[in-house]
Amino acid sequence: MTTTLTVSFLAPVAVGAEIVVVTIEEAGVFSGWNEAAPILVDRSTGIVFGSSSLPEQIHAGDLDVERHSNGRFRRAPDVAPVTYRVASCLIRSRSGDHANLNTVLGLEPLAGTPAYR
Repeated sequence: MTTTLTVSFLAPVAVGAEIVVVTIEEAGVFSGWNEAAPILVDRSTGIVFGSSSLPEQIHAGDLDVERHSNGRFRRAPDVAPVTYRVASCLIRSRSGDHANLNTVLGLEPLAGTPAYR
């Protein structure tokens, strides 16, 4: 079964590639944690895709976002990273006063891994 994941950043991952989706949380303004855009790691290339607010020190071998962001971000403690095979990848852009970029991925879970929410 294919799952669709839309992220608000560019993630031109090749169809057929295996990626790991890591759920991230951002510290709330006053307290608590809010879900943030996930981190995507292309397992074949080691390229990490994420939002522009993530720290520059993040790389495939060290996804310790809490340490690199001084506690501003953290991996969601109760959501394990999930591995998928990319079935489709659509990059969308919108220009003008409200310019934005996003990526829509069609993902197929690999055997033995739970699906991303």
